Amino acid sequence: MTLFVNKDAPELVTPSEPTPSVHLPLSDHVDRSPIMRHFMDVIIVFKQGNEAAQAIRGALAKALVPYYPVAGRIAADTDGSLGVACTGEGVWFVKASSERRLEDVDYLKQEPLAVPREQLLPSPPEGTDLLALPIVLQVTQFRCGGFALGMKFNHAFFDGRGVGQFIGAVAEMARGLLEPTVKPVWCRDILVNPIPNFPSTDHLHLIDFETRLVFSLIDIPQDRIERQKDGFAKETGQTCTTFDVVVAKLWRSRARVIDLKPDDVVSFTSLVSIRHLHEELPSEGGYYGNCLYPIVIEATREQIADGSFFDVVKIVKEAKEILPTKYSKSLKGIEQPPVAKPNYGYLALVDWRRLGLYEADFGWGEPNHIVPFTEHIGSYSIACILNSAAPKKGTCVMTYAVREEHEEAFLSEMNSWST
Repeated sequence: MTLFVNKDAPELVTPSEPTPSVHLPLSDHVDRSPIMRHFMDVIIVFKQGNEAAQAIRGALAKALVPYYPVAGRIAADTDGSLGVACTGEGVWFVKASSERRLEDVDYLKQEPLAVPREQLLPSPPEGTDLLALPIVLQVTQFRCGGFALGMKFNHAFFDGRGVGQFIGAVAEMARGLLEPTVKPVWCRDILVNPIPNFPSTDHLHLIDFETRLVFSLIDIPQDRIERQKDGFAKETGQTCTTFDVVVAKLWRSRARVIDLKPDDVVSFTSLVSIRHLHEELPSEGGYYGNCLYPIVIEATREQIADGSFFDVVKIVKEAKEILPTKYSKSLKGIEQPPVAKPNYGYLALVDWRRLGLYEADFGWGEPNHIVPFTEHIGSYSIACILNSAAPKKGTCVMTYAVREEHEEAFLSEMNSWST
């Protein structure tokens, strides 16, 4: 493997001031679910930022004072359940550099990345218990003056909004703020009700990891999305969101090109934040643990592929609207969370536009681009909704959605907007 990045030895960044030495519980709600015990890999690309590693390292030490659990270690409680030992040990941090310019590597917008992802992502020293760490960070400085912030975050500790809140706090410290705008709140003992039968990793054995799906990065201009919203309003008298339009377009395009029978099931699933359904959480925000629930929609291929575009938008919109009722029934044991079967008719989706990562400004402006990853990326159908890379305006969909033989037809459908 060609070496594009030179890494310094990882170092522990500890809180800049003394912090409490306590043991805090993780939430029974979702944190302790087995499916959450894995790392999410993210790379955030910035066009400018000379000496970024030094600035971010100092800001990290300051942010770890209010966010002192992040400097601790995930460990078993006395009853064997997971909690966090707030030891102040610190966060592993890697400073790195590359002789390449970001423009030479297309700002890391295409797969496979022009710089191998493992070179841009941090690794703690050999022998470290990775699953005990809440987060690991790396700053790679490029010759052009830009940089990439690579991170691995433990999903048992943060959800997407939670890690976005933490990175936003580090960015604020780098810009000179004395404390985060949003005060961190632990309060994981408030979410005491575990979600029964929360989706687990049991289904992974059903996936054929030898079948690789092809990468696509599709920009959807904002004016195109707004036209669809206007058309939907005129036809139905209702409003819809960018999420509704993009999901409907993706789901319908895919259903039209994959080789399934008309009555075969095609399913869409997404874990969404349910903070707004918990009155006991602070209204001003601050909670950075997992607060998620799955939306799963199932229909026949014929319904999605042959119905009108606005009919599919309605299906997506209605699934969101009944989420509060489904979640309430789940907590009462009346109804189990839906679980989709990961076959070729299955599509998983995450929406990363509002996690707070796009607003992370360390002093040189907001990110140009965000590169998300998942553990088995390319092995089952998945899509991520992102903002289009600057200077474009609109929405970008990163997908591993179809096999190679369906790629051309899929891209043609995604670029055609007949309803």
